[in-house]
Amino acid sequence: MVIIDYFSDVLCVWAYSGQVRLDELQKEFADDILVRHRFMPLFADTRTRVDKAWEDKGGYAGFGAHVQELCAQWPHTRLHPGVWTDCRPSSCTSAHVFLRAVSLCLGLEETGADPQREARAVFDRLVSATRKAFFEQALDVSRLSVLLELLPATGPTAASVKAKIDCCLASCSSPCSAA
Repeated sequence: MVIIDYFSDVLCVWAYSGQVRLDELQKEFADDILVRHRFMPLFADTRTRVDKAWEDKGGYAGFGAHVQELCAQWPHTRLHPGVWTDCRPSSCTSAHVFLRAVSLCLGLEETGADPQREARAVFDRLVSATRKAFFEQALDVSRLSVLLELLPATGPTAASVKAKIDCCLASCSSPCSAA
């Protein structure tokens, strides 16, 4: 089995564009690859990353127009017109912590082959749904209430995810065993 460590940020337009290709790869080679999502905080502080960095180009509105122009070139994307103009998540960190908590609730391991194919599939679909929630529906994925609504009926409960987040935040230096 080939293990792919895939580094991305859920608020990154390039990761959103690439999600369709990643989904195709996982579907075509499901028995031969394992994609392990690794989240990096490119948009940990969107006020600095977007509003201030794009200040001379219109701030959030200018960045939103830039993202619209990019996605207009990609026929497989369905970008909501309110992304970065009306919907401005404060950070990617909430979504990354949420997704990590879900992976822990599902029992997904960090190393080696992952025999839990269905749990992995649930998680992979949730990562995709989180990106689509922002880019296609203009939902603020920096809000835990929005993220909890994305949980599938066959996955962990909102209570178990919140408990995992609380436990891990309380003891950042040691692994927690909350359900």
